[in-house]
Amino acid sequence: MIEFNLDILSKRIKELRVQLNMYQKTLGEKVGVERNTIAMYETGKSRPSFEVLVRLAQIFGTTTDYLLGLTDFE
Repeated sequence: MIEFNLDILSKRIKELRVQLNMYQKTLGEKVGVERNTIAMYETGKSRPSFEVLVRLAQIFGTTTDYLLGLTDFE
């Protein structure tokens, strides 16, 4: 099983959202979750499902490996 750092995932979701000048609510709408769910991802209180993780990567134009901290290349 692949281990990843939840702190890195949380940080990268927030950083990429801010880079796109996107509100949590807007990102949640694009992904299909509530604003407070995005906030929980960004604070490390919750993990996105596989489907949401893939949608986040697509929206941010990056890979799931980058979001999970498995690589440092966007």
